[in-house]
Amino acid sequence: MTEFDPHATEDGDTVLPPRDDSMLEKLPQRVGRYRIEKILGPGGFGLVYLAQDETLDRPVAVKVLHARLVSRTEYAELYLAEARTVASLEHPNMVPVHGIGSASILR
Repeated sequence: MTEFDPHATEDGDTVLPPRDDSMLEKLPQRVGRYRIEKILGPGGFGLVYLAQDETLDRPVAVKVLHARLVSRTEYAELYLAEARTVASLEHPNMVPVHGIGSASILR
């Protein structure tokens, strides 16, 4: 069994638009109720930030879909499927998914 790659076609070609590293330089102050502290790392779908949940007073990881993918329905659906899959899993070495939101919450 091979590892699932949501960014590749059956023949292995990449289907994502070109990567835009400018996101690495643009640190939002907030994503919804979360105060962004720093970038934890980039991924195929988006950037992961270390943030503070100011409502529940706890540190969280916030993943934001890359801007180049937001307007593409097929990528939004893959991202949602990924979030649902991860949310259904429990393991001591995995961060639980607590929610999903839209890009309009970036500030």
